[in-house]
Amino acid sequence: MELFLVAILVIFIHMNIFFLISMYKKNNGLVDIAWGLGFVLVSFITLFFSNQEITARLLLPNILVGIWGLRLSYHLFKR
Repeated sequence: MELFLVAILVIFIHMNIFFLISMYKKNNGLVDIAWGLGFVLVSFITLFFSNQEITARLLLPNILVGIWGLRLSYHLFKR
C-alpha cells in the first residue's frame, strides 16, 4: 500500500510541476509531453521501491514502458 501512495504522490508532483510550467509559458502542449514521462516515472519508481529482487522478468516490462513513454514524449515534443 505504501508503494502505491508513493507512486501517486510522485506522479501528482510531476504533473503539477509541468502544469505550472505550462501556465507560466502559456503552452498547454507541455503537459502532453509530461504524460509519457509520467508512465516512465511511475514504472521505475514502483520497480525500485518494491521490496523484490530486480530480475530480468521484472526489468523487461519496465524497460519496454520506458522506451514507449520516452518515444511518446519525444513524438509530442516534436509535434
